[in-house]
Amino acid sequence: MDAWIKYRLSTIPKLFLIFFIFCLPFKSSMAIVQDETVTYRVGVSYINSYPLLSFANVDDKGYGWAVLEAFAKANNVAFEYIGMPITRLQPSLDNGGLDFIFPDHPKWSNFRTARQPNIYSGPIISTISATFVLSTNKNKQLEDLKSVAIPFGYTSYTWTQPIEKYGIKTVPVGDLRAALESVVNKRTDSADVEYNIGKHLIDKYPHLQKLDINKNYPNAEVNYHLSTIRHADIAKRITAFIDANPSLISELKQKYNIKEHSEVY
Repeated sequence: MDAWIKYRLSTIPKLFLIFFIFCLPFKSSMAIVQDETVTYRVGVSYINSYPLLSFANVDDKGYGWAVLEAFAKANNVAFEYIGMPITRLQPSLDNGGLDFIFPDHPKWSNFRTARQPNIYSGPIISTISATFVLSTNKNKQLEDLKSVAIPFGYTSYTWTQPIEKYGIKTVPVGDLRAALESVVNKRTDSADVEYNIGKHLIDKYPHLQKLDINKNYPNAEVNYHLSTIRHADIAKRITAFIDANPSLISELKQKYNIKEHSEVY
């Protein structure tokens, strides 16, 4: 009898330990679920558009990236940026390989499919479609223009009518820097390059410093959005975050020296 009592007493700590171990993971797992960061896949193009965007950069990927990262930090989410050719972005969003495309715009429909409509956030970046020329030509009129360089991956809707009306020749070039260099080398009369990107390149490369914008030539404000098919709630939250944090947005614009259309034209 004494042996049986000793046996029963010896099992009590073990039973308590088993009960404790069983309960502890349940409580901990609930905490993990509550604190877990959800990661979304964002499709981005390989095009270097710094200071607006440059996802090839290791540390600093530009103004648009900084806005998204500020939102992510404040909302316990994470963005994984996946670079791919422009032609693959929309199909990857359609088939679920991506959660978002950035940047995107409703008019950029060359590779859109009819499967599901894209849902867009509010503007994340307000860009300036501008025309760079030699400084000596910055006051010329549109009827004097003979050619314009258009970088690969860019569609300039501001040029459609002038090209038709004045018979302006379009010259495709590999990238934004090549577009500006074509003007410096007098292979073209002008280059369709976003203002902030153009100014950044001119400041970086001395041989481009003879360029300036011609305010008589096509220009427009073009907004960049985040697009999605399945995560409309995140798109709405990003829009609300930007609207609710004007001081942060102003600080980031100052950091990256981003100008808006109304400040330039």
